[in-house]
Amino acid sequence: MLDDVDTESPRFTRLRQMLRDQHIVQPAGSTVRLRCRADAVPPASVVWIKNGRLLVTSTSRWTAAAGAGGDDDDDDDGEEGDGDESEFALRLTSITAEDGGLYMCRVFNDVGQINFTYTLQVAGLSLLTSLSLHTSSFASTYHVSLLDFTSWSYEVLNKNTGQFCILQSLIL
Repeated sequence: MLDDVDTESPRFTRLRQMLRDQHIVQPAGSTVRLRCRADAVPPASVVWIKNGRLLVTSTSRWTAAAGAGGDDDDDDDGEEGDGDESEFALRLTSITAEDGGLYMCRVFNDVGQINFTYTLQVAGLSLLTSLSLHTSSFASTYHVSLLDFTSWSYEVLNKNTGQFCILQSLIL
């Protein structure tokens, strides 16, 4: 009889770690692994959603995987799984500015579902969106805007010697 079998809606087993890692800023070209660890009876499945769109098939740059969670030496955050946890991971390689966004793992079984959303921001030189030149009798300032919220300014200090200063700022 199905009624005699214990069932359990999915629950995250490493929620504190997930919350600590929820907002990720990584340089372009690096690899990122997003993890959702959960347990459930019957065992759970997962789907990954980026910016509201279902990620359907793996590509050469991202791969979704599921496996037993088990113990992990780098997860010493005081949280304990029950030993039957599953780890659902999304691995993104050689990330670019286009990979930035909201990534949701939706963990579900016949009893219920849970969601968790990561924010990924890709930092570094990426796509040039504008370039402006302002000159005066004292200095010239060049301003470059990038899609990854980094602003670079180049200020010519001495036109005769070509001496200049480079400034970088992060726009949040």
